[in-house]
Amino acid sequence: MSFLQKVKDYIKARYSMRSLHLHQELMLRKIQEIDTRLHPDVVRHKQELVERKIKMIDHNIAMGHLQQREHNADQREQGFVQREQSIVQREQQRESEFQLRDRLLEDRFKELADLEQALKVKNQEIGNIDDHKRLLDEKIGALAQSEKRAESLLNRFVNPKEIYDSASNDQDQKPQILNIFEFYEKPQNNKLCLFAHFDIHGFIDPWLFDYLVQIKKNGFDIVLITTAPDLVAVGVQNLAEVCRSVIHRKNDGLDFGSWRCAHQWLGDGSQFYEQILLANDSVFGPLEDLAPLFERIDASSADLVGLTESWEIQYHLQSYFLCFKQKLIQSEAWRNFWAQPFVAKDKQSIIDHFELSLTRFFMMQGFQAEALYDFYLLRDRWLATELTPREYIEKYQVSPLVGVNPTIDLWEVLLRDFKFPFLKAELVKVNPRKSDRILFWREYFKGHEGLLKKIDNYLKRVRNGSIGI
Repeated sequence: MSFLQKVKDYIKARYSMRSLHLHQELMLRKIQEIDTRLHPDVVRHKQELVERKIKMIDHNIAMGHLQQREHNADQREQGFVQREQSIVQREQQRESEFQLRDRLLEDRFKELADLEQALKVKNQEIGNIDDHKRLLDEKIGALAQSEKRAESLLNRFVNPKEIYDSASNDQDQKPQILNIFEFYEKPQNNKLCLFAHFDIHGFIDPWLFDYLVQIKKNGFDIVLITTAPDLVAVGVQNLAEVCRSVIHRKNDGLDFGSWRCAHQWLGDGSQFYEQILLANDSVFGPLEDLAPLFERIDASSADLVGLTESWEIQYHLQSYFLCFKQKLIQSEAWRNFWAQPFVAKDKQSIIDHFELSLTRFFMMQGFQAEALYDFYLLRDRWLATELTPREYIEKYQVSPLVGVNPTIDLWEVLLRDFKFPFLKAELVKVNPRKSDRILFWREYFKGHEGLLKKIDNYLKRVRNGSIGI
């Protein structure tokens, strides 16, 4: 209860109503005076309170604004973080898209590279087909050109048995065997080599012995037929290591006469063999292991396989290395061919009458022939090399076949580009083309110094000796 209220209650209780009213009025005036006196302080106090409240309100408002600002700042910061996260996500997404696009581009480039490579291969195949077609056209043209020249030589094979019968009564046509050295009678292998040999001094030179060893090592029985004037006994003894037999005979018919002599001596015994190799000592070598070469011969589907083919005079496989398969060996054509009397005395007559016709004869009988070193590949490589004289390039581009003998004209291409295992002895001993390049033949025997030394010793001994076909 307030003080004024207590005073009022006191006055009411003490005085009468009238006096009470008077006193009340008085007191009211006093109270008013008191209220009047107190009012400024109260007002001031109230004002202060109001100001305080106003300040508090302002403070609260300011604090609210500050909190709102902080809240807004937090929201903005969160917005920045979210935006940054969104940017990072977009960057990661774009990076993934770029990586995916790069992979797609790489795959596309790889596909394009593969397509380009396939196109190159296809174009190369087309080029090879065109080259093969060109080579076939050239061969067909060459066959047509040589047809007339071949007719005169093929006529002798119309009935070769009749020729043999007409000459059989002449004792000079029979092989005149001087001696036979037989080291084992029964075959040891299923392949046979008939090797024609001639040496003016009767020697079996070390390089030639190595050649025979290579043939023996590749599964051949060897019958060596020599037309040397006399045989050195030491050489014959050494041949016992590699040969089945050695036949010493008179020099009638040169190499073809020697092969015919061995054929007649063997008789039906030659039918046992699956392959018969005709070879001679007209080449130096081998410079390479012969096993891959014989593997190629075994893999060939041809009935007659040679190393090189020549269009000189007419098409033929060169006879220094000829391999006949079983189908041909067991044919009537094989027996008819060797029934001829090979009586020519000089090398060129043997070439003209027998070597040039052998391939054509068996092809006309339906047998397939193949050269392991294709003539056209050799010729094209030869014409492309800087070592080929200009006059040869001009000549053989116009007339691509005439007068080209691979073992004589293309010997360097054979050795350098095709790893050919042999060098024709005629090149070193005679140099029929009078080529300056033959002076460098020893360069191709690097790494074969032992073989080169044996050949040099041989050349010193037989500078003027005869050579094989």
